[in-house]
Amino acid sequence: MGLAWRLAPEPELFKFAHETAERIARLPANSVQDLKRGFNACAQIEQALSFETVATVKSFFDPETADRVKNFDR
Repeated sequence: MGLAWRLAPEPELFKFAHETAERIARLPANSVQDLKRGFNACAQIEQALSFETVATVKSFFDPETADRVKNFDR
C-alpha cells in the first residue's frame, strides 16, 4: 500500500521522493517495518489499535529508538 500526503510539482517530484526516502531510511528499521505491516494488515480500527499497541511496546525495548528518545531535546 502506498500513501499520498502531499503533492509536488512534477519538476520537484524526483527530488522530493528521494528526500522522503532518505528521511525514512534514517529511522529505526524495525519501527518502519512495523508501521508498514500495520498499514497493510489492518483494515479494521480495532486491529489497527491492537497492532499499534504491540508495535509501541516493542519500540520501547529497541536500543536505537531509546537513544533517539533520550537525545530528542538536544
